[in-house]
Amino acid sequence: MTTRWTGFLTASVCLLAACSGRADQAAPPSTDATLGVPSASATGLELFVTYCQGCHGVRGEGDGPVAPLLKVAPPDLTRLVEKYGEFPEELVASTVDGRAMVESHGSREMPVWGNVWANTEDPLAEERLREQILRVVEFVRSIQVTN
Repeated sequence: MTTRWTGFLTASVCLLAACSGRADQAAPPSTDATLGVPSASATGLELFVTYCQGCHGVRGEGDGPVAPLLKVAPPDLTRLVEKYGEFPEELVASTVDGRAMVESHGSREMPVWGNVWANTEDPLAEERLREQILRVVEFVRSIQVTN
């Protein structure tokens, strides 16, 4: 358990370093200062740069600075259409959210963003969370490789 926490803390530090060094890509989304959740106006690119690129890389190819520290390599998000024959919107959305993933189906190294981004103080939290997840999904759709 201690090794897992050490790995998590190391990955978190690397993720923060990776995010802070990519201001040329997009500014991190503003957050609600009291809750630490992304603002409702954050774009898919901003969310990806802040929360995803540490593992998935700047271009979404699975080569982020945290990737070597993980037991399971992050997937290349640019080749989902190639892998599935069409863009798997529901799979991407449920993976980003993560709350519906069943633990008995294997470990999950990816953070459960649905829990992280949840704003329990906001009565419209679930609707806003779905909107943020859809922004990330649309960004991932936009980076698909076309042959």
